[in-house]
Amino acid sequence: MVKEGVKKIVSSKNKTFLAFCFSFMLGAVLASWLSLPTLFYFSHFRIAGVLVLIGGIFLIVVLLFRRRPFFRFALLLVFFFLFGAGRLLAIVPDCQDPGAACHYNGKTVTIAGWVAAYPDERADKTNYYIQTKQINGAAAQGLILVQAKPYQKFSYGDNVLVHCKLQQPKNFGDSTFRYDKYLADQGVWSLCSFPTITAATPEWHLSPFLLQPIFKVKDIVAFRIGLLWPQAQGSFMAGLLYGSKSGLPQAIMDNFSKTGITHIIAVSGFNITIIATAIMSLLFAGGLWRQQAFWGVLVGVWIFTIFSGLSASAVRAAIMGSLVLVAEQLGHQSRIGTSIVATAALMTFLSPFVFLWDAGFQLSFLATLGLVYMSPILEKGMEIKRISNLRNSKFFNFIWSLLIPTLSAIILTSPLILYQFGRLSFVAPLVNLLVLWSIPWLMLGGAAALSVSFFFWPLSRLVAVVTGFGLQYVILIADFFGGQSWSAVSFQLPWWGMVLAYALLFFFIARSRRRMALQRDAA
Repeated sequence: MVKEGVKKIVSSKNKTFLAFCFSFMLGAVLASWLSLPTLFYFSHFRIAGVLVLIGGIFLIVVLLFRRRPFFRFALLLVFFFLFGAGRLLAIVPDCQDPGAACHYNGKTVTIAGWVAAYPDERADKTNYYIQTKQINGAAAQGLILVQAKPYQKFSYGDNVLVHCKLQQPKNFGDSTFRYDKYLADQGVWSLCSFPTITAATPEWHLSPFLLQPIFKVKDIVAFRIGLLWPQAQGSFMAGLLYGSKSGLPQAIMDNFSKTGITHIIAVSGFNITIIATAIMSLLFAGGLWRQQAFWGVLVGVWIFTIFSGLSASAVRAAIMGSLVLVAEQLGHQSRIGTSIVATAALMTFLSPFVFLWDAGFQLSFLATLGLVYMSPILEKGMEIKRISNLRNSKFFNFIWSLLIPTLSAIILTSPLILYQFGRLSFVAPLVNLLVLWSIPWLMLGGAAALSVSFFFWPLSRLVAVVTGFGLQYVILIADFFGGQSWSAVSFQLPWWGMVLAYALLFFFIARSRRRMALQRDAA
């Protein structure tokens, strides 16, 4: 039986490609899980040499056994597994090297560098990602997370001098969240809290030259939002338009989390795909045909991503969301399944820590799988006569287009959420249904108010007031359901429980897809 399964894989180019992708990702995941970088500190030159040597040996062996496909397939699986592990080792800096920023962890230093990402402003602090150029006057490279006081304002691309004690990232108690691994995924191996930070002599850098104009427009938009709406509503609108969560009161954030609608203000695959589906339905209702709506939503997704700051998580979410749109456009789930796996392998190559330690990527990946594979099953399962009779209603179709993808994403992400965050929301499907229909209208109204504000301020204020009722509606719904003691419970799912849940889910999906295929063939 095993031999027959391997034979089917070897005889199919698509299945062979998927096997190599999974083998590569497994190598990177195990290397990260076993913390191999803490066991082996090789220089990048040595790692490159080892990879070239391993690749050369396997290439020779594969050529020698080219007439034995099973043996060749097994060797290539081993090669991609080792390549995944080696790729993770290659990105880990050698902290024994004075040219690496992490070499100075535990020491008080003066850092010369520049702000390499859009500042993450919070109520009590602002996070800056500083690309190091020099430490104590000596050349050094590395990305450092600097947590500064909120009144210290710097922009993307600014050159700065930072005087602080560098620290190695540490984890928070017994939480399943690994903060050190999360920062490693961002390329950060050192951080410093509330340092002395001053502006330095400006220098030209290519990345700021390309992105600064976009971020300046984003700053103007943020300022206009502050003028058009009160703080809570304005912060909510900023979250809808470009994924900003700064300024939202903690009580509202907690209620959004308890009711399962945080995704509407977070740059995630869940957020992008749900909103994209809603906007596409709105464009359909407006008379556009599928091809026009497809390109309109796709452009909108990437504009949203650019405005959110082009962080690695935002780009990954945009790719995942775009894949779902492409899947709906092409109508070929087999192709999109391969594309999702290939995208995950590519992201793992670019950032080997992402698959195991980035909850945002995991949620995006699972939500995308849910939207592609679970949605048709739910759609088919709900095709009963009483509901089918309502399908001629445009309003019902609009609500249906929100409900099915929402439930699909919730089902596929729930086991991970229970494992990572230990919270089960009983009201998430209902609250999503109550608020998601309004999100495209709120985004449209917000964009209209902002655009008009540059030409005719009184009209923009009128549009903002009308849109404000919708924003307050969502906040009140979240407050009401989030304030109920029964809306959510704390329940931590162990890792084996999560694995078992996904095994059952994937078995159910495979069996349902097989049954649907048989029904199509019989018809």
